[in-house]
Parts: sequence; structure tokens; C-alpha cells
Amino acid sequence: MTRDDLTCRCCRAGLQRIELHSQRGAAGDRRCPACDALLETVDGATEVVYRLMVVPERIFDARTMRALERARIRPATLM
Repeated sequence: MTRDDLTCRCCRAGLQRIELHSQRGAAGDRRCPACDALLETVDGATEVVYRLMVVPERIFDARTMRALERARIRPATLM
């Protein structure tokens, strides 16, 4: 068994990739559970699964940030 930590390129979610060498898996695409972006395409020689470990950060636009500043709310308190 091999475990690796990685980050999704699209939504910056923290993922753990687990590969079981003792078990055959299904061939096909593996996608991010948070944003459905393609992570990799596997051939099925081993079982590969992804586990969502860190939920993606919220992204605030400028208008939302100004409203939060007027209300004196820090974005970190909303998560």
C-alpha cells in the first residue's frame, strides 16, 4: 500500500491518494470529490482511491470582502 498527499490544481482541496498493490482496480478516470476535476487516469493494475482530507478554501470576491470589512467580520470566522 502506498499513500501520498496532494492538492487539487483546480480547487486546492487536500487529498490523500491510496494505492493498493495487492488488489486490482477498475480502469478509468479518478476525479476530485470537491470539484470533479480530473486527477488521473488509471489502468486498473492496482486499486487507486482518493480521500478528501482538507475542504477547499472559500474564495471571496472583492464585493464580498468589502461587505465583510464594513461589518468587521473576518473571512476566517465564516469557515
